[in-house]
Formats: sequence, structure tokens, C-alpha cells
Amino acid sequence: FSLKEKIYLGNYLVNASQLQNIYSGTDDVNAFYGMLTYNLTDKLKFIGGGRYEQTNLFTSSADTTKTDGDIEVNDFLPSISLVYALNEKMNIRTGFSQTLARPNMREIAPFEAFDPLTNETIFGNPDLDRTNIQNYDLRWEWFTNPGEILSVSGYYKAFDNPIFLFYRKAPGAEIQYTNVDKASLYGVELEYRKDLEGFVPALRNFKLSTNISFIQSTSDVNVPEGLEGLEPDERPLKGSHLSSSMPLYCM
Repeated sequence: FSLKEKIYLGNYLVNASQLQNIYSGTDDVNAFYGMLTYNLTDKLKFIGGGRYEQTNLFTSSADTTKTDGDIEVNDFLPSISLVYALNEKMNIRTGFSQTLARPNMREIAPFEAFDPLTNETIFGNPDLDRTNIQNYDLRWEWFTNPGEILSVSGYYKAFDNPIFLFYRKAPGAEIQYTNVDKASLYGVELEYRKDLEGFVPALRNFKLSTNISFIQSTSDVNVPEGLEGLEPDERPLKGSHLSSSMPLYCM
């Protein structure tokens, strides 16, 4: 917006938004899924399933010269895991699954927005694709008491077409969301859930859940033309460690 050239008594503002700053869109996802659990032996359990998703994501700019953002895809996402009972209170789990992450409308819309904190103009990218993710995990869990658990997990994730922000031409005032080739991360997660009644009898139905994760990640960046040597060939993903602790109330 901008001030009127003439100043009257009081304050007057005029909306000076441009067509490229306005967009609309729809996001429809239909999903069908099923799961099967089968005891292979007395100690080994198989859990398998799949999810079929139909994605229809569409965005358009009020500026008709802009390209529409459009993703219309069907995906089958399998999930397989095995659970081995070491004893009545301990399990080892291993699993594989495929998931995906879609760009949000702000990322895929043919849209420009100014960030007053960084003095940069952020551009959406109508050519964005979804991110496909392969997940591998291994988990040891110990149910110390009813409702309590101690677990240690290791996991690995491989990303195809993850989304990053890049300068459009050269380091300056314009950045844009862009798919890169690949990224990966691996990590270790510790979880502990404890019944608080043992410490304070009045907290009979309360539990404390604590979770700590240590993460190492990297991505192979296909640097846009003209930015060779100005953008790094590799980037870490966000977050090298995460932690949370929360009380729970169970009926």
C-alpha cells in the first residue's frame, strides 16, 4: 500500500497490491488404505499395508501471464514392519515405508511476496514437484510397567526432490522455492514414558513422556545456472537435535 499524494485531514491509505501478489488455489487429496497383521511365529509378527493417494493441487495467479501451479499424481505408499518379541516386555521392531511431502500453496503458487525482515522478495515456483521419502527404522523397546516404555530407535530417510530456497540469479534480493535432486538424514531417538504415581500418589493418572533425537543430514544441491560457486553443493536439513517433554493424562 502507499499514501495518497494529497494529504487530507486524517490518514488515508491506498491498496497498491499488484496482480502478481494475488493467487488462489485448491488442494484435494483422496486416500484409500489397508493393513494386515499376521503372526509368523510365536515371537515374530508381520505388519504390512499400503496407502493409495490421489493428489490434485492447483494454484493460479490473478496475473494471467503467470504459469499455473499444478500437481496431479497418484501414489501407492507401502509399509512393512516386523516385530520380534525378546520376552514378554521387550520387542525389536524393524520397518520400511514410503511417504511423501507436498509443496504448500505458498511454495507452488505463481506469487511474489516481500519479506520486510530480510528485505528479500520470495517467489513461489509453479514447477515444483512433490517430495518422495523412503523411511527405514530399527527400534528396541522395553515396556517396564503397564503404560511405561523405554526405547531406543535408529532411522534413515532418503528424500527425492526435496524443496529448498535459492537465490534466483545471483545473491541479492530475490529467492525462490526449488526442488533439488536428493537429500538424506539419519538419527537416533531416545524415548521414555514414566507413570508419575510412583513419585506422587496424587498424580495417579499422570505420566511424563520425554523424547530426544540426534540427527545428521545432508542434501545434494543442483545449483541453479549462474550460481555456481555462490551456492553450496551440499546443505544440511534443519535441526541437528530435537527434544521434548510433556505431561500426559490417561483415563
